[in-house]
Amino acid sequence: MSIETMTTAKSFVDLYTAEKLGLPGADLPWLAALRDRASQRLLDLGLPTARQEHWRYTPALANRLSAVSLAEPQQVSKSDGDLLDDALTLSVVGGQIQVPASQDLPSGLTLERLSDLLVSAPDRARALLSGDEDEASALAAMNLALLQDGLMLQVARNHDVGCLVLDYGSDEGLANLRLHLTLGEGARMTLVERLSGDAGFKNQIAEMAIAAGASLTHVVLLEEGAQATHLSELAITVARDAHYQGYLFFAGSGLARRAVDITLAERGAEADLNGAYLLDGRAHGDLTSHIRHAAADTASRETVKGVLNERARQVFRGKITVEEGAARADGRMANKTLLLSDQAEIDSKPELMIFHDEVQCAHGATSGKLDEQALFYLRSRGLPLPQARKLLLRSFLEETLDGLKDQALTDLISTRLDRRLEEIAR
Repeated sequence: MSIETMTTAKSFVDLYTAEKLGLPGADLPWLAALRDRASQRLLDLGLPTARQEHWRYTPALANRLSAVSLAEPQQVSKSDGDLLDDALTLSVVGGQIQVPASQDLPSGLTLERLSDLLVSAPDRARALLSGDEDEASALAAMNLALLQDGLMLQVARNHDVGCLVLDYGSDEGLANLRLHLTLGEGARMTLVERLSGDAGFKNQIAEMAIAAGASLTHVVLLEEGAQATHLSELAITVARDAHYQGYLFFAGSGLARRAVDITLAERGAEADLNGAYLLDGRAHGDLTSHIRHAAADTASRETVKGVLNERARQVFRGKITVEEGAARADGRMANKTLLLSDQAEIDSKPELMIFHDEVQCAHGATSGKLDEQALFYLRSRGLPLPQARKLLLRSFLEETLDGLKDQALTDLISTRLDRRLEEIAR
């Protein structure tokens, strides 16, 4: 499956026209109609550009790609094994999710591939895919029109299913994937997503619903190469007394953009969204987040820190909205960046929108360079310059790990922080 054109919205619509008969569920009339409407919406909206407020500081997608083609299905033997040894691990490559036939699932976890549901239970697949297509973004419309696979996860009430790892490998072409995750009341789960590969274009749409009293820990490791493009939209709903703990690690990619929308829908809902970006070369990262306090007695914390070297650029757009009636909402947001090069750039825009009086909210953003006095002190004690720089940078980033209660996850992220700092601090 391949087609090459100049990259405009019409390029992807032409790709859909050429490939639609080979896409999953091509024989289902309702899905064909959904895809047709999605492709038309993509054509109407066009690809995102800097003229749109949420893309003002991020390069237009059309400038990143010289041609478009769908990723080819591939078979992989197993993950490379450097993540979490005891975790259930699924490989995702070539636009397909690899689910081993012999894989034993933890009690309480239901795992289904969208491509399988379209064959065995198309009505269920329809309920998952059908929504308000008229409100979809251009990327969501592209995802639906060219959807190749998806993963449906459900955790039963009061079950702790441990950790699941989704290991996204290298794709030569466009991979459109979906993730639907539902946690029942009192359920617990850890989800780790690792994205790697030197090239390719991943376009992901994810929805997560966390029921009353449930808890989700969600770690995303972006470790793609300079030729890779990664775009993602994630919507999370948190119910009464439930908790979402997110961590996002930007370590590369020519262009990586994550849009995260969290709704604290009921009393007692909480969300923590932390992250670190360690970028060099011409890497470009973009974290656009929106946390909505839609009920009373909700709380959110967002701490994102980063280190930029050479001509790297990071965009942080963080927004907290406290809706009318969300009494005693407590929202805090901070973005801090260290620039190791005069050519590195951080574009930071934290925002508060408050429609209720009885709240506590704060936000802030800072950028600067390494403390020269601290650096001199460490060097005067015999530390070489790279080691002194790394020590200061590591101390600066440590705060982003606060709140992670799983030592294995803390070690996993810490190892990656240290590895990237070795490369950036030299």
